[in-house]
Amino acid sequence: MSNVLSGLCISKSGIDLHCITSKDGSFESSGNEPLYVMVLASLSTSLAALFSAHPSELMVLTLPTQLNARERYLIEATVKAEGINTRLVFDHIDAYISGMTLTELTPDTRIFLFVEGTPTNFTARLLNIRHQGSQQIQHPIRTHTVSGNSFSSLVELIGQVIAWMQLQNYKLSRVVFLDIDRKTAHVALSHITIPCPIFHACGADLARYAAAYAFAHAEELREPDDPSPTSMGMTIAMPMAPSPISILTADGTPLQIVPGHDCLPIGQSILLTTARDNQSRVAVELVLGNHTAEICGVFSKVVLDGLKPMPKGQPRIWVTVMITAGQQGSKVEVLQEIKGAPPAARIEVQLPSPFVGLPTDKIQSYVRGDHLPHTVAVIRALPED
Repeated sequence: MSNVLSGLCISKSGIDLHCITSKDGSFESSGNEPLYVMVLASLSTSLAALFSAHPSELMVLTLPTQLNARERYLIEATVKAEGINTRLVFDHIDAYISGMTLTELTPDTRIFLFVEGTPTNFTARLLNIRHQGSQQIQHPIRTHTVSGNSFSSLVELIGQVIAWMQLQNYKLSRVVFLDIDRKTAHVALSHITIPCPIFHACGADLARYAAAYAFAHAEELREPDDPSPTSMGMTIAMPMAPSPISILTADGTPLQIVPGHDCLPIGQSILLTTARDNQSRVAVELVLGNHTAEICGVFSKVVLDGLKPMPKGQPRIWVTVMITAGQQGSKVEVLQEIKGAPPAARIEVQLPSPFVGLPTDKIQSYVRGDHLPHTVAVIRALPED
């Protein structure tokens, strides 16, 4: 049996493989191979060649946080079809956290901002990370997404998140750019004051963290109990949603989209429209609670650009929310429906369940209210600069 363990990172910039010898922990790295992550035929060929040259006993795989369930399944199935012994599947945030040392998570360094790009948007995820025994526990605070992959979109995203944190008196410990070009990030940060250290993690870094995790947990990963890929993301024993989820409308009224006390996972869609004439963008803000319950702060904000200009009240904007109980599987989709044509604009964002890590006293303070009798509401419009 081979004594080589490996960490494999598949990202938008390519494939990175790091191998580690289970006897002495010495590293061996492959070069980055550029690859569009969803070209599965190319992925299969590349993986076959890569693991033929670098065979290993078992592997830890890390994938982009913003892959949807179908994309994740297809990649995992492709990896499995190549006969690669994948014992654990991380997302990029999990991989980064797994590479952190205990000394990096002191009581004063807990709130992390992870920024990740996709071909269509930038997403920032704010997490409170703490140690519990040998585990790192993630408590999601907020997910903020801006459509577009331009430099200005990145500047807008970071600026809005930092401003929101200052209003909430959060002390940010670290900003981490995941698989984002260093030059792009550096130029974006030159326009914003960041009050904490800044780190960059490319695909090679994430593969190395995954390999280090395989080395540190080799005996556990060798256990034959469950050879199928599993997620590092924390799950919670919560079969029912403890709180309603609402969308904030233009006048600040919460419009319930997901009722409380329904079984998870749960998915709902709602039709909305715009608040202004010729509105080119909308911001969808999701909160815990509803019009009869205590409202918690916005846990997800999705900004969609590129709407087809129309008089206010005419655009048909669908918002779909899927909520699960764990770190993966929840999502928000926003699109403008055009009759007889493809959507004028669309964005889909993956996010952790807002119920992960929710304090018990907060759960108990939410009550289920009657659903607002709206079929069409007005989305809160972004202020014009």
